[in-house]
Amino acid sequence: MAYQHDTEFHDEDLPKTTPFPGLAPVAAGVVKGAAASVAPSTEQLTAEVTDRAQQLVALRERQTQIERAKAELEELRRRRAEFDTGRGEMRDRLTRSISLLEQAELSARREAEQLVKSLGSLRVAADAVQQLSEKAWSADNWHRDLSRDLAVIENARNELNSASLTWPVLAGNSGPAGPGAAAGKPTLESMSFLQLARLGLAFTWPLLLLGFLGFAALAVLLLRK
Repeated sequence: MAYQHDTEFHDEDLPKTTPFPGLAPVAAGVVKGAAASVAPSTEQLTAEVTDRAQQLVALRERQTQIERAKAELEELRRRRAEFDTGRGEMRDRLTRSISLLEQAELSARREAEQLVKSLGSLRVAADAVQQLSEKAWSADNWHRDLSRDLAVIENARNELNSASLTWPVLAGNSGPAGPGAAAGKPTLESMSFLQLARLGLAFTWPLLLLGFLGFAALAVLLLRK
């Protein structure tokens, strides 16, 4: 007996599915992996080397710039340290020098004032001595006039001695200077080597003579034995 289906069956009623669902993705991965495993060409390698070389040149230029900037900073740091040190040193030295010169100026002003006073006193004394004359003495009171003039001379001497103590430049002018004064005598510093040799020989030749005589006497005694 023949079997008959109750309903009609068509191909459109079947679900549209792949017989092996995981096959398509696997195949795509295989194709992609095959493409990635292909070695780069010579042109690609050359381009890559050129790119790396350009990067290296850029890095070297950057290194040179950094080193130059570092050297400039070190020079600026050195100059700044020199500035700080020099400023402090010169500030201290100038302050001390100004203080010393101010003290010297004050001392010089005092000495100048004292010099003016001493000079005025010596001029007054010189004028008083210059006016002295025995012709002004009277015949009746000449002994009084003499005493008065002697007092003027003594006062002038006191003024000169006082000024000589204050001013060392006047120390050699305190007494009379004769024709054989010490100012005309040569000193050891002013003598030449020949003059010093002669002076030394003048001091030592007596000793040399005594030594020679003693040696001669000793030689005679030895010969007699």
